[in-house]
Amino acid sequence: MQLKLITKLEKAAPQRTPFSVIVLSAFLLLSVIINILLGISSNSCSQQLAHYKVLNDSIITQKNQLQEQLNEFVQNSQGSTSHQ
Repeated sequence: MQLKLITKLEKAAPQRTPFSVIVLSAFLLLSVIINILLGISSNSCSQQLAHYKVLNDSIITQKNQLQEQLNEFVQNSQGSTSHQ
């Protein structure tokens, strides 16, 4: 009889999870999801930034080439007018 009583005490009904643990778990899960989404959008922004830097460098290179051509043209036109 005593043995049965001990086994019944050991098999007590499982306790419910406290509300604070549920709230904390939900908050942590939400935090992980937000961090993943921010990481994805941050990666996309980084790729766009790199793309725009390449475009900017290309534009600067073209500007410098056009400036050199303009300078050569001005020098040539000044040289040809001084020979006349």
